[in-house]
Amino acid sequence: MSVDRIWHPYTRASAEPESGWPVITRGEGIHLFDETGRAYVDAISSWWACALGHAHPRLAAAIARQAAILPHSILGNLSHRPALELAEALCGLMPTPDRHVHFASDGASAVEAALKIAVQYGHNTGHPGRRGLVSLEGAYHGDTLGAMAVGYQSGFHAPFRELLFHPFRLPVPAAAGQDEDCLRVAGDWIGRHAEETAAVIVEPLCQGAAGMRMYSARFLREIAGLCRRHEILLIADEVAMGFGRTGRWFAFEHAGIDPDLVCVGKALSGGTLPISAVIVRDSIYRTFSDPQADRTFYHGHTFAGNPIACAAALEALRIYREE
Repeated sequence: MSVDRIWHPYTRASAEPESGWPVITRGEGIHLFDETGRAYVDAISSWWACALGHAHPRLAAAIARQAAILPHSILGNLSHRPALELAEALCGLMPTPDRHVHFASDGASAVEAALKIAVQYGHNTGHPGRRGLVSLEGAYHGDTLGAMAVGYQSGFHAPFRELLFHPFRLPVPAAAGQDEDCLRVAGDWIGRHAEETAAVIVEPLCQGAAGMRMYSARFLREIAGLCRRHEILLIADEVAMGFGRTGRWFAFEHAGIDPDLVCVGKALSGGTLPISAVIVRDSIYRTFSDPQADRTFYHGHTFAGNPIACAAALEALRIYREE
């Protein structure tokens, strides 16, 4: 095949070599191999997803087993065993397991769902004015419209600026000793705007697109405390840092906090299949019941909680735990 008809994401057309982009035929461990047999070190872990390397035999076997039994089933008004088991496993990884899991297909989709859950929670609890969202300076949370708004990167998102809402951005300590100044700004703003704020979303401890910019566990702990005092939801976006990348299951654990919503993806399936999730505190989930008014969360994706992807994720979690 001589014509490449792929619109390559995040790829400048001017950067394409005359011979075209390498065509990858297989992966093994940390390497990708092209049609000529040349090996490449997959240093970005295929967008931070393949945390167990390529072609892990246990993941391949789990996928094959599930594909022969139930390849797909929707989660609207139905359940299936792989999704039930994965939801239980994810809740068990939280500081408090009283949670429900809303499945999606990728990190941005999980963030989008979390933002909508936070805003609808305000409506459900009689506080429709709590619809403002707060993020950190330099944040990146994905490329769907809501995720772009809370994680605006001018180099990526400038053409869409006028379509986006404008969240307040909390300053992030750039060096040791700057926590106090940044916390003073955060405390002042949150104190004045609590009644119109639904949630604060953070990349715990490390902001990836900002250049792997680190901030202290203390700063995160203080932000979580401000949210708790003012009854503002805290969303931890663990899509990039989750599943062991910081030495614990999740980066937020280093701060000893208990977020209200946790977004996961990427390494959840070991990079084998698209799957993500929002892990939501039960006290939030219960407000979406409908004894009188309909408070259903009308949001979902066709392949959310796909059985094969769930089976891969369950096996990936076992491997993380064992190895």
